Amino acid sequence: MTTSGAKGSVVVFEMEDISPEVSAYLEETLASRYKDWKSALHKHFQLWESPEIARLRGQVAAQGDHIRAQDEMMNMIVQALAMSGLQIPTMPAPNVAPPSTSQPFRPDDTE
Repeated sequence: MTTSGAKGSVVVFEMEDISPEVSAYLEETLASRYKDWKSALHKHFQLWESPEIARLRGQVAAQGDHIRAQDEMMNMIVQALAMSGLQIPTMPAPNVAPPSTSQPFRPDDTE
């Protein structure tokens, strides 16, 4: 049996010469794991009021994981730069304070 994997890889299962006992074990194990996976998926979707919200929650969690990984990589880069002795000038932070709601907004350069 040949199937395509997730990223275009090919997985080949040679199962012509296996004993009936091994075949029964494999079928039982795979069926049990599929049932467990399907049950966990069903429980996940029951946590939310609609399938759309469950899907969005999963996307947000995945994006959070991606942001944490990017943050970790950035910390590693900063550490490597600090260890290398390279002098990188820092830029001043822009003034991004929200305007007061009691007075009209006036950019700093117009006062």
